[in-house]
Amino acid sequence: MIGKSLAAGAARTLLLTALLTGVVSAAHATVTISKKPTKNVSCAAGVCAPTRAKANLNATDLANLLATGDTKVVSDNKAVDIEITDAVSWASPTRLTLDSYHSITFEAPVTVAGTGAGLTITTNDGGSDGDLMFDGKGNLTFWDLSSGFVINGSSYTLFADIASLASAIANNASGHYALANNYDASVDGSYKHSPIATELTGTFDGLGHVISNLGIESDSAAALFNRASGTLRDIGLTNVDIVSSGSAASLLAEDDAATIIGCHATGTVHGGTAGGLIAQGNSAGGRIIRSHVAADVYATEYAGAAGGLVGVSLYPLNISLSHASGRVGGANITITGGLVAVMAGGSISQSFATARVSGELEAGGLVGHLIDGSIQDSYATGEVGSREVEHVGGLAGWIESSSTVHSSYAAGMVKRGSYKHADRGGFVGTAESGDDFAWDYWDVDTSGMTQGCGSGDCNGVTGQSDAQMKSALPAGFDPAVWGQDPNINNGYPYLLANPPPK
Repeated sequence: MIGKSLAAGAARTLLLTALLTGVVSAAHATVTISKKPTKNVSCAAGVCAPTRAKANLNATDLANLLATGDTKVVSDNKAVDIEITDAVSWASPTRLTLDSYHSITFEAPVTVAGTGAGLTITTNDGGSDGDLMFDGKGNLTFWDLSSGFVINGSSYTLFADIASLASAIANNASGHYALANNYDASVDGSYKHSPIATELTGTFDGLGHVISNLGIESDSAAALFNRASGTLRDIGLTNVDIVSSGSAASLLAEDDAATIIGCHATGTVHGGTAGGLIAQGNSAGGRIIRSHVAADVYATEYAGAAGGLVGVSLYPLNISLSHASGRVGGANITITGGLVAVMAGGSISQSFATARVSGELEAGGLVGHLIDGSIQDSYATGEVGSREVEHVGGLAGWIESSSTVHSSYAAGMVKRGSYKHADRGGFVGTAESGDDFAWDYWDVDTSGMTQGCGSGDCNGVTGQSDAQMKSALPAGFDPAVWGQDPNINNGYPYLLANPPPK
């Protein structure tokens, strides 16, 4: 009975948190578009609205409505989100409007197949903190590039290939652009520089599509976008092959305070400064949200740096709900991190890395070197270290300048190596006076480390056995943020809003 009461209490806490933030599950407050029969939805005069908090509009019924005229699907403060869970397609020259009180999520393909057809998307119509999201197989495809497409009042121009997109951005860097379909970049051959060379100050939305087989071999900065200070979102880059002696990444070589949302990448990235998604941050205020990388990232140059998600950001950068896997490495006095190699200022929250990390100066399972920044509700589980590394920790290689690390843990093996004077810790290699640790943990069994810090003050970091780490949430871990299940994340605590891939 006690266990049931605790479980019920945790469930109430989660639901209350969701209601207070306006984020609730599909089972409680969503207009779903699926194969299921239409239920709790009233359609009249071209507008379909929920009559209860849990509502469903049949995908074929929606297509039939669009065959006869423009159709609008709305959610309200009872059914706050719109989710498309089964495919929708229409060929009539009509417009679909999705107008959501909060968020709109595409979990299945939606195809605007008609010449002259259009789509309007509105989020946060009455609510706040909602977004347009693409999950799983969800994407939005347009057959006619002249289709009218609007997101939150901004008209987007549609493109079907990299060359046309690059040309448009060169003519107007502040525009709103979207990718109308998946694109195989192998037809372009290997680029000698970043294919989109003009700095984007506007917005690019990949609409859940994938650019596959992008290849770049360059002696300068190399990535799909060379520079950006605008917004890049909802694009996947699969099987990339990026090689440069300068900054190298899959998506963005030089970040000038850009916002990155819902992007992902796979493949290999080799560069002097290398990042799975972003190579280098050049300005304060950049953000990475709901993004992930599963790639091999390697720093090839002397005194280089490599990070699973970001190479180096010497200005405040905020990363949330993101993760990285694969292998991260470097030689010749390099700094490496499973998520970020070097980060000055900014924050990492509700994020994780499972990458295998090696290097020859500093190496951390999550961050190689953190300067005056913060880590909150995050973790690393990958093996860390090499024979010659000097500062190595399960979560971070070196943390300095009054940084804060709260409610986080490390569970990866920390390799001992052959360097006799190395600072090695299950949690952090080197910590400096003024660093603030609280409710932080490392696995003493899997790490092979009996000390949390190789050197410095690690008050607030506690070692736990593997059995302890997997038996219950550690003290200080908020059950509204963290979950635990023997079948998820190998039994270790996981992030409810950012669970590990299945």
